[in-house]
Formats: sequence, C-alpha cells, structure tokens
Amino acid sequence: MSNLDNIKFCTQNVRGLRNYPKRRELFAFFHRQSYDIIFIQESHSLPDDESRWNNEWGRQIVFSHGSNSSRGVAVLFKPTFSCNCTKSFSDTGGRYVILNLTYCDIILTIVNVYGPNIDDPNFYDILSSNLQCFTCTM
Repeated sequence: MSNLDNIKFCTQNVRGLRNYPKRRELFAFFHRQSYDIIFIQESHSLPDDESRWNNEWGRQIVFSHGSNSSRGVAVLFKPTFSCNCTKSFSDTGGRYVILNLTYCDIILTIVNVYGPNIDDPNFYDILSSNLQCFTCTM
C-alpha cells in the first residue's frame, strides 16, 4: 500500500461562501472531517477575500476567482496535511485550478474543475492544454 492510499479527498459545490456564518460553519465541518484535500466549487470568491478566508481556514487556500455571485473554485488543505505546492495555475474565469504537489517524495497533479453548463469543447481544449504543462510521478 502506497502513501497515496491514505490521502482523503472531498469535493463540494458550496453555492457561495460570501456569507460569514455559512463559511464559518462549513470550515468547521471540514476541520472535523478526515479529509486532507478539499475541492470547493461555486465559492463566489473575489481576490479581496483571500487573506480573510486563508486566516479563517488556517492555511493558504488556492483560488480561481469568479464573481461575487457565480463561479469560483478553491482547493483547501487540512492544516495538518503535509505537502508542498510546487506549481499552480488558476484560470481567470473561476473555472479551474491545477496544482502540482509534493507528498512523500511523490509529485501529484490535482485539478479542481467547475465546468460550464453548456457544451463548450474549447473550454476543455484549453484545460487540457494547461494540464499538459504539469508533470507527476504517478
């Protein structure tokens, strides 16, 4: 069994985290769970939110911001989860984040995607092109 078998992921469409009580409750819920990496979609985050949300979470969050009423994705790492982010890409439309992580001497590539609700092959072509700039060892 590899060390990768122990990583626990969660993905959640939160339908907006601009409301402080909702964000506090959700962050507290995630802290009580055993997830190491949490993918959030529809964060409705803006660049001005980063510092405050990072402080509330207790560790740096990686964002791709949308608007204050739509889109936005984020990747949260449990504060006790030991990994290093060595490369990242966040699209400007709040649709995806691509990360290279080093965990136990292994390079992982993880992606959080909130795809458009219309058929848009160009979106996936661009995502695929950006993903090709990342390499992993597994």
